[in-house]
Amino acid sequence: MSTDPNREIASHYEKLRTVERDFQLIVDTVIDINSHIIAANKLPISDDYQQTFTILAQNGFISPTLSEQIAPVTGLRNLIVHKYGEVDMERFFNALRKNTGQFNSYISEIEKLL
Repeated sequence: MSTDPNREIASHYEKLRTVERDFQLIVDTVIDINSHIIAANKLPISDDYQQTFTILAQNGFISPTLSEQIAPVTGLRNLIVHKYGEVDMERFFNALRKNTGQFNSYISEIEKLL
Protein backbone atom coordinates (compact mmCIF):
# COMPACT_ATOMS: atom_id res chain seq x y z
CA MET A 1 0.00 0.00 0.00
CA SER A 2 1.48 3.34 -0.99
CA THR A 3 1.37 6.25 1.39
CA ASP A 4 0.54 9.82 0.51
CA PRO A 5 3.83 11.77 0.86
CA ASN A 6 1.90 14.97 1.62
CA ARG A 7 0.19 13.41 4.62
CA GLU A 8 3.39 11.74 5.75
CA ILE A 9 5.34 15.01 5.79
CA ALA A 10 2.45 17.01 7.24
CA SER A 11 2.08 14.53 10.09
CA HIS A 12 5.74 14.85 11.08
CA TYR A 13 6.35 18.28 12.53
CA GLU A 14 10.13 18.26 12.01
CA LYS A 15 9.87 17.12 8.40
CA LEU A 16 7.23 19.72 7.70
CA ARG A 17 9.30 22.53 9.21
CA THR A 18 12.33 21.35 7.22
CA VAL A 19 10.38 21.43 3.96
CA GLU A 20 8.92 24.86 4.77
CA ARG A 21 12.35 26.21 5.71
CA ASP A 22 13.99 24.83 2.56
CA PHE A 23 11.24 26.42 0.46
CA GLN A 24 11.76 29.74 2.23
CA LEU A 25 15.52 29.61 1.66
CA ILE A 26 15.08 28.86 -2.03
CA VAL A 27 12.64 31.75 -2.49
CA ASP A 28 14.83 34.10 -0.41
CA THR A 29 17.85 33.19 -2.55
CA VAL A 30 15.93 33.84 -5.77
CA ILE A 31 14.75 37.21 -4.42
CA ASP A 32 18.34 38.07 -3.46
CA ILE A 33 19.53 37.20 -6.97
CA ASN A 34 16.76 39.35 -8.45
CA SER A 35 17.66 42.25 -6.17
CA HIS A 36 21.34 41.97 -7.05
CA ILE A 37 20.61 42.04 -10.79
CA ILE A 38 18.30 45.03 -10.30
CA ALA A 39 20.90 46.95 -8.28
CA ALA A 40 23.84 46.04 -10.53
CA ASN A 41 21.96 47.25 -13.59
CA LYS A 42 20.50 50.34 -11.91
CA LEU A 43 16.96 49.21 -12.62
CA PRO A 44 13.94 50.63 -10.79
CA ILE A 45 13.63 49.54 -7.18
CA SER A 46 10.78 47.13 -6.60
CA ASP A 47 7.92 47.83 -4.22
CA ASP A 48 7.78 44.20 -3.13
CA TYR A 49 9.42 40.83 -3.70
CA GLN A 50 6.95 39.77 -6.37
CA GLN A 51 7.71 42.85 -8.45
CA THR A 52 11.40 41.88 -8.70
CA PHE A 53 10.39 39.20 -11.19
CA THR A 54 8.39 41.71 -13.24
CA ILE A 55 11.32 44.13 -13.35
CA LEU A 56 13.67 41.38 -14.55
CA ALA A 57 11.19 40.33 -17.24
CA GLN A 58 10.59 43.91 -18.40
CA ASN A 59 14.34 44.31 -18.85
CA GLY A 60 14.97 41.01 -20.62
CA PHE A 61 16.71 39.12 -17.83
CA ILE A 62 14.02 36.43 -17.57
CA SER A 63 11.08 35.63 -19.80
CA PRO A 64 7.72 37.24 -19.11
CA THR A 65 6.16 33.78 -18.96
CA LEU A 66 8.54 32.62 -16.25
CA SER A 67 8.03 35.86 -14.36
CA GLU A 68 4.25 35.34 -14.32
CA GLN A 69 4.61 31.71 -13.29
CA ILE A 70 7.19 32.07 -10.53
CA ALA A 71 6.39 35.45 -8.95
CA PRO A 72 3.48 34.13 -6.84
CA VAL A 73 5.91 32.01 -4.76
CA THR A 74 6.66 35.18 -2.82
CA GLY A 75 3.13 35.21 -1.44
CA LEU A 76 3.40 31.63 -0.25
CA ARG A 77 6.81 32.40 1.24
CA ASN A 78 5.33 35.35 3.13
CA LEU A 79 2.47 33.22 4.41
CA ILE A 80 4.94 30.67 5.80
CA VAL A 81 7.43 33.16 7.22
CA HIS A 82 5.00 35.62 8.76
CA LYS A 83 2.33 33.09 9.72
CA TYR A 84 -0.44 35.31 8.34
CA GLY A 85 -2.82 32.42 8.68
CA GLU A 86 -3.08 28.69 8.63
CA VAL A 87 -1.14 27.24 5.72
CA ASP A 88 -3.26 25.00 3.52
CA MET A 89 -0.89 22.04 3.31
CA GLU A 90 -2.43 20.72 0.09
CA ARG A 91 -1.89 24.13 -1.55
CA PHE A 92 1.65 24.26 -0.18
CA PHE A 93 2.61 20.81 -1.52
CA ASN A 94 0.98 21.53 -4.88
CA ALA A 95 2.98 24.76 -5.09
CA LEU A 96 6.17 22.87 -4.27
CA ARG A 97 5.55 20.39 -7.07
CA LYS A 98 4.59 23.13 -9.51
CA ASN A 99 7.47 25.43 -8.63
CA THR A 100 10.23 22.84 -8.78
CA GLY A 101 10.20 23.10 -12.57
CA GLN A 102 9.92 26.87 -12.42
CA PHE A 103 12.93 27.13 -10.12
CA ASN A 104 14.88 24.98 -12.59
CA SER A 105 13.79 27.26 -15.45
CA TYR A 106 14.81 30.30 -13.40
CA ILE A 107 18.27 28.82 -12.81
CA SER A 108 18.65 28.10 -16.54
CA GLU A 109 17.67 31.65 -17.51
CA ILE A 110 19.94 33.24 -14.89
CA GLU A 111 22.89 31.01 -15.84
CA LYS A 112 22.71 32.49 -19.36
CA LEU A 113 23.58 35.86 -17.83
CA LEU A 114 26.81 34.57 -16.31
